[in-house]
Amino acid sequence: MTFGYNKTNINTLKTTTQIFSDAKSIIFDICSREDKKDVGRFAMVLENLWKSRNNIVWNNNRKDLARIGIQAYYNWFDCFNVQDVHVLNIDSQFPLVWTPPAVGWLKCNVDAGFNNHYQTMNRAWCLRDNLGRFIVAGVAWDKGITSPIEVEALALKEAIHIAITMNLNNLIFESDSQVRQANMVADSLVKAANSWSRRNFVNVVPPCIDIHLVNDMS
Repeated sequence: MTFGYNKTNINTLKTTTQIFSDAKSIIFDICSREDKKDVGRFAMVLENLWKSRNNIVWNNNRKDLARIGIQAYYNWFDCFNVQDVHVLNIDSQFPLVWTPPAVGWLKCNVDAGFNNHYQTMNRAWCLRDNLGRFIVAGVAWDKGITSPIEVEALALKEAIHIAITMNLNNLIFESDSQVRQANMVADSLVKAANSWSRRNFVNVVPPCIDIHLVNDMS
């Protein structure tokens, strides 16, 4: 969303701003006039500003305004993409909740899906230890649509290739589940895949899976 003025409409702008007596009126006006995408961006900026304000008040921790704006954009982008991603459901016998591997083992959750808006095949994988702690994750997408079985197999193949490249041993691979609670981390990464470049390693926990990691560790 962009706002601006020039010499021909500055008087109109002054008149308009006098209508609003408080922030609530401004927010209502924007939400009633703008389309869904712009309202979504605006709401995400407000949320991030509010969190930043609380962080200053309670933790004396200030963030650069540019970083707040960038984070708001990516949060909105993730939410927008979720509406257009059809995540695949492949029948399997995995349990209702995510289960950690045995001590000394790692688990790699894998998932795949289609983004209808961008017409892409999305894949994702996430590696965790026996305590459910995040180690590393990866996302990828390619233009085109293929069969669900093929894109799911491609996601698993890429995850195995990464494991070989990283010289990992004692590793369990867990693919999609009809009962999605067991694979919410990889599922959420698939939905947010188009927020990143075509192939990307994720070395820090992205916001889109933070809550799922916490839930799986509890």
